[in-house]
Amino acid sequence: MASTVPGVWVVPRTTAREDTDEAKVRHPNHNHALAICYLDLDGTVCQECSQTVGGRAYGCEDCDYYLHLWCLPKVHTQLHPKHPLILRYTDGDGMHHCQICELGVYLTFHCDPCGFQLCVYCMSLAPAWRFELDGHPFASIEVGVNEDSLVAKFFRGRACPICSKSGDTKFFKCMSPGCSSFCHFHCIPFDVPKSIKHEYHYHPLSFTESYAEDGGVVHYCDACEEERDPEAPVYCCEECDFSAHTACAISKVLPALIAEREANPSMVPVPLCLDPVRTELNNKIDRLLHEENYHMGRLEEIVAEMEKTETMRATYSAFTQREEYSRKEYNRIK
Repeated sequence: MASTVPGVWVVPRTTAREDTDEAKVRHPNHNHALAICYLDLDGTVCQECSQTVGGRAYGCEDCDYYLHLWCLPKVHTQLHPKHPLILRYTDGDGMHHCQICELGVYLTFHCDPCGFQLCVYCMSLAPAWRFELDGHPFASIEVGVNEDSLVAKFFRGRACPICSKSGDTKFFKCMSPGCSSFCHFHCIPFDVPKSIKHEYHYHPLSFTESYAEDGGVVHYCDACEEERDPEAPVYCCEECDFSAHTACAISKVLPALIAEREANPSMVPVPLCLDPVRTELNNKIDRLLHEENYHMGRLEEIVAEMEKTETMRATYSAFTQREEYSRKEYNRIK
């Protein structure tokens, strides 16, 4: 898709990333990917407007190629193929909520016609599949089991509205602006096969609610060789120890399932997006709890730093008082 549409494109992530990893972009005027960086006011100029650039900017530090955030052209992403997004910083007008991780942030990639917005972390997610349900577009989101990103933290503890279970980090998320609906891969509104044949294994694989190998501390998907959650549903072999993420197991048949659903819209779907008022209230509570946990963590850091600083101040005051006393004693006896 990116190869057929000119312009600036987000660089899809390929591995689990940390909170500090923000979306990189590929600019047609530069050979390397551009990342968010922090610059001193040392005379560096923006390649777009030729004005001095400092603070937060997009750039390539190897080549000294930098752009103001507001000079970055509109960016294309597969998460919102309808329109390109523009990077926007909100100052004093309240935070905006990312469509995927739903965290309130000041810096977002924004679509004016749709009101769609993504934070700089979720912008780099690359959906492998999509489907539409009752006018709501869903995109596949995959994060690592032990990933420490914002989206992983947010969804790891949330219960799927279909199966009421949490823990799976491969799911479909609604991309309709303001809609918080999501579901696990195995909870999609199609007839997911109970048994499936995978190209990497000779025996058929059966859908299982959870599976942990005997004696294993860390469990892996034998299809993609990445870590998996033993509490999450998988496809596994009943004759040997082969197991695979539901997403990996149904990857070959999922396009056919989606095509069948789109060709037969009269199929009775699982109601993912019913009662939007209740859904929005529930999701707002989830967002507030998520933000509360985040700010509580920051508060603990601030309190610890304050205590450390107060200790340093007390030590310094005691030292200066001793110095002042010694100076007065010296003047008295000389």
